Amino acid sequence: MKKLKADEFYRYHMLSDLKISPEGTGTAFLVSQVADDKKYRTELLVLREGETRCMASEVAAYCWKDETSVLYSVKTEEDNGKKGVRLWEIYEKSMDGEARIFARLPVPVSDLQKIAENVFLFSSSIDVKCPDYDKLEESEKEEYHRKKEEEADYIVLDELPFMKNGKHFTNGVRNALFLYTADDGCLKRITGSTYDVEEFAVTGDYVAYRGSAYTRKSNCNGSVMSYNMKTGETTCLMEEGKYRCWLLNSWNGMPMVKINAVDHPMGCGSTGYFYSLDPESGKLSPISEFECNRNSTVSSDCRLSGGKTVCAVSDATYFVTTRGCDGILKK
Repeated sequence: MKKLKADEFYRYHMLSDLKISPEGTGTAFLVSQVADDKKYRTELLVLREGETRCMASEVAAYCWKDETSVLYSVKTEEDNGKKGVRLWEIYEKSMDGEARIFARLPVPVSDLQKIAENVFLFSSSIDVKCPDYDKLEESEKEEYHRKKEEEADYIVLDELPFMKNGKHFTNGVRNALFLYTADDGCLKRITGSTYDVEEFAVTGDYVAYRGSAYTRKSNCNGSVMSYNMKTGETTCLMEEGKYRCWLLNSWNGMPMVKINAVDHPMGCGSTGYFYSLDPESGKLSPISEFECNRNSTVSSDCRLSGGKTVCAVSDATYFVTTRGCDGILKK
C-alpha cells in the first residue's frame, strides 16, 4: 500500500455535516482542508439544481433557516472594545443575497439546529469555574479574561479526560446545550454546569442528550437525559454507569439509542443493538432483530475521513452490519 504523503493529506477535502433543506431542493455541507498555516479551514457549500455555491468560509456550525437561506456561526476577530471579550456571530445568507448578522452571542456556537420558528438549539463549551459566563456583566467578563491571561502559561490537569482529539486540552471544560430565541434574544443553558454532552437529538418537545456529569473523572457509561422545552423540566432516562450506549437520530417520534454489551470479549464497543427510548418514561423498546447489530466487528479510528453507518429516515432505520466477511446494509 502506498504511503500517504503530507502534501497529499493537505490537498484532501473532508466533507461533513450534510443537511437537506426543508423541502428537499438544496443540500448543504461543510468542506474542511488544511491551509498553508497547517490549520483547518472550513467552508459552507450548497448544492442546488446541479450547481455548487460557496456560501461562507471559517464556518463553525450552520443550519437551514428556510428553503432558500442558511444560518452559520463564526467567531469574531473584534474585541468589541473590551479586554479579551469575544463574540460569536450568526449570519443569515440567502442563495443570491448578501450575508447579514442574525445574532451576536457571548458563547461559542456549534451543532446549530433550528427547533421552531426563530428558536434554535446549539452546543457550546463552558468553563466549569464560570458556567454562567453568558450572564456576566461586561466588566465581569473583562476581569474573567484578565485572570485567564495571567494563567495562560500553565494548565492544571486535575480531571480525566483532560484532552480530546481535535480539541486540545479540555480540562475544566464542558460541552453544554443552549436554547436561543431570536425574537427576544433569550439565551438559556439547559444542561447542568458539570454535565459534558456527547450527543443530543430533538424529538417533538424534547431534547434528549447523552453524557456524564463529573468533577474529576468522566464515566464512559454515561447517562441519557431528557429536557422538556415546554415545561423546562429535566428527566433522567438512563442512569449513569448502567449502559454503554450511543444516542442516535429520532425514530417514530422517539430518540433512538444503540446499547452495547459492557462485558463483551471483543470490547464494550464491539456490538450494538437498536432501541427506541420514550422521552417521558425512559422505556426501552427493541427496533431491530437481535441477530443484527451495528459495529459487530473490531474497528479502528485510524481512518482518513469516514461516513455514516446508521440513518433514520421517516419510519425506517438503515444501518451497516457485518455478517461473516460481508458488510450488509440493513433496514
